[in-house]
Amino acid sequence: MVGLSCFACMRARRTSVLWLPSPFRNPWLCKSRRRSTKSWMRPRLKHRDDPAEVKPAEASRGTKRSDGQSWEAYLLAPPKWPRFAMTAPMKTAFRERMARPRLQETRDSRQDRSDSRDSRDSTDRLHPRAAFHPPKAAFRAPEPIPPIPRDDSRDSRDSNDSRDSREDWYGWLQWSGHKGADASWHRSKDSATAWQRPGKSSAGGETTWALKELAEVRKKLVATEEALCQEKSLRANLQEKQDVEEKQVQKLQASWQEQQEQLALLKDAEASWRQQQCLADEKLKQLQAQLNDENVRRIHAEEQLEKLRPLTSSVNHGAFWQYELDGCWHAFTPEGSEQMHRAYVEYLADGQKCCTATIVAGGVARLVDFRRMTQQHTITKKVRNIRIRMGVPAQWESSPAVLLTQSDNLESCYVEVKDRPMLEWIRVILVKTGHFRDWSSPCFCMQKAEVKSVHRIENFRLWHRYQTRLAAMREDHTKYNVSVQHADLELDFSIHSGVMTFSQSYLNCGETMASDVQEKILLHGTSWENADAIVMDGFDHRTCARGMYGDGVYFAGAACKCHQYTCQTHSGKACSCKHERTLIIARVALGDAFHASQTRKGERRPPKRDGATGTHGSVVVNPGRIHGHHNPNQIHQEFVIFDREQAYPAFVVQYVL
Repeated sequence: MVGLSCFACMRARRTSVLWLPSPFRNPWLCKSRRRSTKSWMRPRLKHRDDPAEVKPAEASRGTKRSDGQSWEAYLLAPPKWPRFAMTAPMKTAFRERMARPRLQETRDSRQDRSDSRDSRDSTDRLHPRAAFHPPKAAFRAPEPIPPIPRDDSRDSRDSNDSRDSREDWYGWLQWSGHKGADASWHRSKDSATAWQRPGKSSAGGETTWALKELAEVRKKLVATEEALCQEKSLRANLQEKQDVEEKQVQKLQASWQEQQEQLALLKDAEASWRQQQCLADEKLKQLQAQLNDENVRRIHAEEQLEKLRPLTSSVNHGAFWQYELDGCWHAFTPEGSEQMHRAYVEYLADGQKCCTATIVAGGVARLVDFRRMTQQHTITKKVRNIRIRMGVPAQWESSPAVLLTQSDNLESCYVEVKDRPMLEWIRVILVKTGHFRDWSSPCFCMQKAEVKSVHRIENFRLWHRYQTRLAAMREDHTKYNVSVQHADLELDFSIHSGVMTFSQSYLNCGETMASDVQEKILLHGTSWENADAIVMDGFDHRTCARGMYGDGVYFAGAACKCHQYTCQTHSGKACSCKHERTLIIARVALGDAFHASQTRKGERRPPKRDGATGTHGSVVVNPGRIHGHHNPNQIHQEFVIFDREQAYPAFVVQYVL
């Protein structure tokens, strides 16, 4: 038993020397501290039945264990489990404590030691580890050790602590075996300095531990090199990331500069736009002022037009009034004619209340009686005869009262023709026009045509629209100095019958054909339902579709060509169906016609004039070769107009085959 100091609590304690070589307990802790040691620091003993652990007496005889290792080497071998490591302050305190003179053992203590040796010999036979646990011995209490100040300037695990703590207490404690079974531990003579540096006998151990330290240093160096390589790779990665981020920053700066430039351009554009807006506002104000001036002028013109309307309205509705003077008829002034027309329309609406009216024209008042058709001067009381002229063909039979009140009455527009010569001539038109001599042609079926009825169309409103269009065409020709070339008729066959040429004067209803606008009598085939619409509102070019020479109204000089469009079942073919057919004889103003040499599908207006402004009045297609036609040659002569008011339906003929 020796007296040592506990490095955990720095108090002087008595401890057993035999406890020191235990590889599982801290020799520098007092008993109170050893009992509180954690469970992982306690030894992991094999099973008690292990034969390698049940031979304690053989350890003193130099025998070997079952695994081939000597007991001395087994006991002195470095432990395989972690032990308590001494810190620098603990080592310093231990050195100072060992440098003091040894305590003199008393006789009682020596006696106690001999007694303990005897007790140890008896216990060796009981347990293999019993020899290492001697009974407690009495020691004199050592002098108290003054507290040593802690040195924090260096790490607790410096280069001096790299060795395991077992190297310290193995150095000053050594195994001494007696010849026999009683082997014990005792302190060597140089134990005070043996823990610091091993003696000559421990040179091999020092070399072994130096090699271990070198291996550990090498491992640490390799680990440090690996960490350095990892650090370098990490630094390289960070450098690459930094380069990428710098490039991105440069790109962002470039894009930001571009955006700044675009923003500057936008600001300039905004400034210019604002300037233009200011100019536009000023121009708008000027235009507004001009518009106000134009409105004032328009109002003034409307007032003037209202004053002149009585002078022109008679021309618009087509009727005009006359008075008789010395056996001759003289026209009323436009103002008086307009008043007469209004009063006469009121008389036709209600003849009982409005049979008389007072007309003021040229500052003179006259009393008009529409029943007697006379006028009387209000001052001189002189009476004169009056009459109304409708401006219609002479052969029309409808009275002025009927013509002025036609409105939507379709029956008032139809006047049946009962004149035998007229009916016979119309039958000749059906039979003798076209290919009537060619018996192999489908047109030869027209030889069997019989006239059922003929009606003259007396539409006052439609007639004056037609006359207005003729006047506009004359103005257009005069304005652009257009010369009209007359188109020949009856070109469908080599031998001319002369029927259509003679019809130009015979079917004019007493109204001479206008040669200055090339007015012709032409034929148009259709159904009875379409004929009613044409009689009421005129021809409509908008209903045409898929026209070979444009989307207009088509006419022909041969009845066989018109016969192809009178049957709804066989449209476009000359069939011999027995139902009634409808043929319209119309007055058509061709104007300066354009002679087509190729098809004009889809065109909605005539072609433009060559060398003059405006368009042609119509399109004329003569028989012969036409470019783009599905047949080698054009068989019939056709006429196409593109204005609905450019033709007037004169007669409607019903016939059968």
